Amino acid sequence: MLPDADRVLCPNDLRAQRTCLTNSDCPESQECYKPKLICCFPESSDKAGMCPPLVIPENWSQTGENHCSQDSDCQGTRKCCLTLLGTRCLLPTLSSC
Repeated sequence: MLPDADRVLCPNDLRAQRTCLTNSDCPESQECYKPKLICCFPESSDKAGMCPPLVIPENWSQTGENHCSQDSDCQGTRKCCLTLLGTRCLLPTLSSC
């Protein structure tokens, strides 16, 4: 049973039809989207746009934890980008063209 509207939306904004614990719980061609434990069609791992520029200070070492590993881990048009606190889902920068 899918309890609320936010929980049933996949990263591509499509509505999930089933909950899951692993990929084997999902229909063929769908994957278990771990943050919400719902079956979703996989998104392309690379989304349009670019991550915002990051200036890394000299002698910097990452102290935060990563929240994503690829663009498909992020909802909607957000991209998985490196920040000073680890990876985060951020809105892409607009092209200057």
